[in-house]
Amino acid sequence: TARAVQQRLVKLVTDTQAPIPQRNAAGVAINYLGDPRRGVGLRLDGLPDIEWVLVPERDPKSGRKEYIYGDGRGSNREVRTEPDFWIARYPITRAQFQTFVDDPKGFRDAQWWRGLDASEENRSAPGDQRFEYWNHPRERVSWWDAMAFCAWLTAKAHDHPDLWPKDARCTPGWEIRLPTEQQWEKAARGRDGRQYPWGGDEYQSGYANINEVNYKVGSHYLQKTSAVGMYPQGASPYGVADLSGNVWEWC
Repeated sequence: TARAVQQRLVKLVTDTQAPIPQRNAAGVAINYLGDPRRGVGLRLDGLPDIEWVLVPERDPKSGRKEYIYGDGRGSNREVRTEPDFWIARYPITRAQFQTFVDDPKGFRDAQWWRGLDASEENRSAPGDQRFEYWNHPRERVSWWDAMAFCAWLTAKAHDHPDLWPKDARCTPGWEIRLPTEQQWEKAARGRDGRQYPWGGDEYQSGYANINEVNYKVGSHYLQKTSAVGMYPQGASPYGVADLSGNVWEWC
C-alpha cells in the first residue's frame, strides 16, 4: 500500500547506515507521496505542523543554568544563561511556508508587515524556491518574509492553541518568532559550546549537507538542499535537525 511505501521511505531517509545518495533519493520520493513525518508537513486543518523542542534553561542532569557562548577559550570564554524556549525541530519546509503564501489573509496582508522596513517589491511576493520539494527547507526567504510568517503563525496559534508547544503554558503575550542569535547558538551547540552540533571540534563527513569536496573534508556534495532531518547524526544535543548544513537560517 501507499502507506507501507511511505513508512519504508521514512525509515530509509533517516537510516544512517544507508549511503547518502540512497537517503537523498528516498527524501525526493517521499516528497511526491507525502512526507508523513511529524513536524515536516501540514496538519489536517492545513496549518503548519511544527514539532517543538524544549531548550531548557536548567540542565536536567547537572541543574546548571550556564552555557558557553561564542568561540572564546580559556579566560576568554563567555558564559551566559537563557530562559526556557522552544524551537522547531526542523527548518520551515516549503509545504509549511506555502500555506502562508496561499492564505488570502496571509503573505499579502499588510498586518503581518507592520513595523518591517520592507520594500513594496519584497512585500509583493516571496523569493522563488529553487529546489521545489515540499519536504525540503523553504529557501530564498528574506528576513522580512520570515518575520511576517512568524507574525502570521503567532496569530494562528492564538486561534488554535494546539499550535503552541505542548505543556508550555502559553499566555496571551506569547509569540512565535525567529530565535535570537544566542538562542540559536544554544539550540545548536548545547551547554558545552561544541564546535558542531554532534560534538567535538572536527567536522564528520556525512553528518551535514555541505560541499565537502570544496572544503576538502569528505566526498559528499549533493549540489542541492535535502529533505529536512536527513542527517540524524548531525542533530544538536536537544535533537534539533539541520542546524549545520542544508540552508542558512535567519535570527
